Amino acid sequence: MLCIKLYSRKLKSYDNGLLSVEKNFSIVLRNFNRLTVLMMDTDPSFLGPKSDGVFWHRSMDRHDLVAMMSIEQQCYTTPWTAQHFLQELEQPGAFIVVCGTGEQITGYLCYRSIVDEMEILNVATAPDFQRQGVADRLMRHVLHHASKLGVGQVFLEVRISNLTAIRLYQRFGFVQNGVRQRYYADHEDALLMTRKLVADGGME
Repeated sequence: MLCIKLYSRKLKSYDNGLLSVEKNFSIVLRNFNRLTVLMMDTDPSFLGPKSDGVFWHRSMDRHDLVAMMSIEQQCYTTPWTAQHFLQELEQPGAFIVVCGTGEQITGYLCYRSIVDEMEILNVATAPDFQRQGVADRLMRHVLHHASKLGVGQVFLEVRISNLTAIRLYQRFGFVQNGVRQRYYADHEDALLMTRKLVADGGME
């Protein structure tokens, strides 16, 4: 399964099993213009869209949220709510990049830069676009962005049973660097995986 949550941060409870996508969206919309400005101030060069003629990727904006929530709910049994995305965007150094084709969102990746490290938090690909390179495109973008920011290491956590995700990360040079026992709510272990980088766009 290519819908993969890399890292399930223990976030505040927002009654996430009951709120609809539309209600989530209306809550977040009130604050999203301010958050977009904060993201622009953090890294203006990051926001421009980039395309290969089939898929494009760019920074998330407020109009993407409903489509993202639909993907999130299709991919996960315990999905993030709109408030979770909002809470993450309020953190210093947080980014969400979306991938799409035409007018359709096909996937997204949420990550955070902290000093000289970057943490990948959540990534998902729409079921109809799995195995078409969406996750690869998002990962390439994030690793390039990390190098441009001078990040020395990118890390993530992934379920030990999620072999599809583990193979993806291994293709991008991530290696296992530990196990967090009984990490998830159902007590499954998490693999800690890391990828070392060099600055100015290069990668080890």
